[in-house]
Amino acid sequence: MVQPAETVLDGRLDLASLETLDDAAAKSQLMSIKGIGPWTADIYLLMVLRRPDTWPSGDLALASAVQRVKRLRAQPTPKR
Repeated sequence: MVQPAETVLDGRLDLASLETLDDAAAKSQLMSIKGIGPWTADIYLLMVLRRPDTWPSGDLALASAVQRVKRLRAQPTPKR
């Protein structure tokens, strides 16, 4: 199995080029690598590429924090 790091080392994934892509294209390119899913791609966009409008919708800790901060009765769904 090819590891995500190997795709960077062998040039199949150029991390520097991700900065020039829009969010959807960058996320798609990241997720084309086996082992990188939606959450990992979202976190990469948010933390590495500093894309503030990216929200890792499957992150339970963030959903729980939003529930507390917004004083919601139930934890928000990924869609909400």
